[in-house]
Amino acid sequence: MLPHASFSQAAEEFDRAWRHPQHTPIELEPVDVNDVLQQYYVLSEPVRLTRSMPWDAEAKKAWDPRRYIPDVVREGHSWGRTTLAEGDERFLRASQQRAWKGQ
Repeated sequence: MLPHASFSQAAEEFDRAWRHPQHTPIELEPVDVNDVLQQYYVLSEPVRLTRSMPWDAEAKKAWDPRRYIPDVVREGHSWGRTTLAEGDERFLRASQQRAWKGQ
C-alpha cells in the first residue's frame, strides 16, 4: 500500500474496504460526549465540547505528544509540516515511547 497524497484518496480507500463483503464493518452507537463528561467527571468549570475541539486537541498532541502525554513519551521531534492541496496537513515525527503496559 502506498502512502496517500491526500485525505480524499485515503477516504476513498477506506470506503472501498468498508463496502468489501469479506470485511466486517463495525459502527458504534453515537455517544453524547457532553453528557458523559457531566456524568462521570468532576470539572472545575462547565465545559461544552464542540465537534472540532477533540480533533484540534488530537492534532496538537500528534505534533507534540510529550507536552500532552509526558508519562508516555520520553522525547521526540516533529518536522516537515506540509499543507496539502485540500487543506489537510502532513508531517513526520520520531519519538521514544515509554513502556506503558507494565505500569
